[in-house]
Amino acid sequence: MSIAVMSRLFKAQIGSPSRKILAIRLGDFADDEGRGIWPTVGRLANETELSERTVQRLLKEFVDEGLLIVVAEGGGRPGQATRYDFDMMKLEALVRGKTVSNGCHHVTGDTMTPVTPDAGTGDTDDIDGCHHVTQTVIEPLNKPSLERGRASELENKENRKANERAFKKAYQQWPTFVTDSEPKAFKAWMRLSADEQQQAFEGLGRYLEASKVSGRSKFCTFAVYLSEKRWEKLPAPAQVAANAPAQVQAAPFGKMWGARVYELLLAGATHVGQLTALERKMVDAGQFTVEYLLADKHVKLGFPAVNDLFERASNRRGDLVPAYLQPVAGRMVAVKVGGDLWQAWIDAHAARGWPWLPNTGTLEYVYLPEGGPDVLNELQALLRGIEK
Repeated sequence: MSIAVMSRLFKAQIGSPSRKILAIRLGDFADDEGRGIWPTVGRLANETELSERTVQRLLKEFVDEGLLIVVAEGGGRPGQATRYDFDMMKLEALVRGKTVSNGCHHVTGDTMTPVTPDAGTGDTDDIDGCHHVTQTVIEPLNKPSLERGRASELENKENRKANERAFKKAYQQWPTFVTDSEPKAFKAWMRLSADEQQQAFEGLGRYLEASKVSGRSKFCTFAVYLSEKRWEKLPAPAQVAANAPAQVQAAPFGKMWGARVYELLLAGATHVGQLTALERKMVDAGQFTVEYLLADKHVKLGFPAVNDLFERASNRRGDLVPAYLQPVAGRMVAVKVGGDLWQAWIDAHAARGWPWLPNTGTLEYVYLPEGGPDVLNELQALLRGIEK
């Protein structure tokens, strides 16, 4: 649950009670940056008391309006829900009242009441004007200046939209984008010149590959990559290719997949979340404890690479993993979903503050370390002894 996102949704003008309750329930699944939402339509319908058809329609509306971003399409089978993220800039605009879904008079995004000769001061049926917009009177303006101003405003909007599209295309390729601060990254992007933005995008893949070659398992945020212009410090492409480690395809929930998951978990958290100002107010009000909120952040934000593997597996997609993990894969055995050993692993993950597996759908077995949670120290020693 993200208190920060929920707070914004409560303040936002969503458009109707049904839209509001669905948006708030979606926010309950999101992290602090509005990401990681993948409940099924059936679950949303059950918990909001809306029909499944209504939930499907409203989800489509949110996507069409830009409030939700589809990160991964569901497979259409039970347990394979579509993955969404909130567009936090769009949500902030709704909080400020700059756009209103299905806006006043059914014009999306129009918060200004139309003015007619019969109603020179806006919607007089509403004491505050249309959706609390104060009464508006259009005064005569110098026409040429007005046209120039409108053209300039339109050009600025188009430039910003183009910048946002280019930024999102690059940002969503960054390995830690799920936990990064998107507004901070976008500010760093906007500080770059057009040429630097292009260089940053073109160097992104090479930078990530060079980082993997160096054995790095943790990555800086996208904002740091941009602000420090790290693409300018890349080695030559030929050097990267010569030193690249061998990789193999890991099937979801398979042996190599399990080996990679526990390599990343045993390496420790890559990010330690801090409480936001709003969360501290919640603690002061006695609604949550500091320990509870930090533990929740640790699970959701501390292991981005593991959560990415989990998300891909939940959509039945594998991933490329280092070939050197094959000896570790040999220590993986099939564990029955829902059995006693399965429960023991759930308890072990909870005790260590580790994320647990997503919905496994109809799978009966998942590959986990042989011997149960008691072998984790032994497995860590094996990983340390592997030549990478």
